[in-house]
Amino acid sequence: MTDLESLLALNAICELGSIRIKNLLAHFGVATKVLSASQNELRSVEGMNSGATQNILNAKVIRNGGV
Repeated sequence: MTDLESLLALNAICELGSIRIKNLLAHFGVATKVLSASQNELRSVEGMNSGATQNILNAKVIRNGGV
């Protein structure tokens, strides 16, 4: 997945508005790293709560062909 595709995926995740995405990108550098981050890494980003974190983790499972 390219960084552009990863950024588009982040924008489609519930509870991730522009501020959370901006904070995630500031922390990880690129969207592909956000989507490969662990739960603890995601929670360490300012503004991330358990719901938003879980939605990213769920999107990773779906992206990788899981359910």
